[in-house]
Amino acid sequence: MRIIVMASGFSSRFGENKLLVKIEGKPMFQYVLENVSAFLKKYPEKGTGILVSSYDEILNTGKLFGLKCVENRCPENGLSESIKLGLGFPLEGGEETREAAVFLTADQPWLKQDTLEEFLLQAVETEAGFLCAINNKITGNPVSFDEKYYPELLELQGEQGGKKVMNKYLEDVAYMEIDKKELKDVDQPQDLE
Repeated sequence: MRIIVMASGFSSRFGENKLLVKIEGKPMFQYVLENVSAFLKKYPEKGTGILVSSYDEILNTGKLFGLKCVENRCPENGLSESIKLGLGFPLEGGEETREAAVFLTADQPWLKQDTLEEFLLQAVETEAGFLCAINNKITGNPVSFDEKYYPELLELQGEQGGKKVMNKYLEDVAYMEIDKKELKDVDQPQDLE
C-alpha cells in the first residue's frame, strides 16, 4: 500500500503557506507526517509512506520521519501533479500483490493517529475499490484507491482530484465514519478557530 501525503498547494485562500502555520506549537503539516510515521513503525509490512511536496522544510521533515520524499517541481500543475508523483514513485520489492494508494492531505491537523491507523488497516483489507472517510454523508480525506483505478488517476489534469474518479464508481466505494473535526481540513484562517 502506498500512503501518499500531498503537501504542495499554494494556500491561495489562506493568504500564506498554511502548512507552515503553527498549531499548538507544531507546523500544521507535521501532524499528518507523525501519524503516518507512527503507523509504519507499528506496521512496517503494511506499506510505504510517500510525501509529495514542493517545500524544502516539509520534505526535510518528512525524511526525519522516515518517509520517501518526492519533490514536486511543478506545483502550478495542480493537485493532479501530486497524485501522479505519488503513484509514480517506485516501490521496493516485497509489496503485496494487490496494491492500493491512500491519499492524505497535510492540512488535516486534527486527524487522530488511532483514526488514521484504523482507516489504513481497513484500506488494506477492503474488497471495495475505494475506501473514503465520511461524516454525516460529507466525504473527505483520507481516500484509498485500488490499483485498478490508477490509470484513471494518472489521466487527471490541473486541480482535478481523485474524487473525480471515485464519483464515477460509487457502487465500488466503502466508507468509514470519522469525527467531524478530524475530517476537517484548513482552507482559510477562520478554519483554525
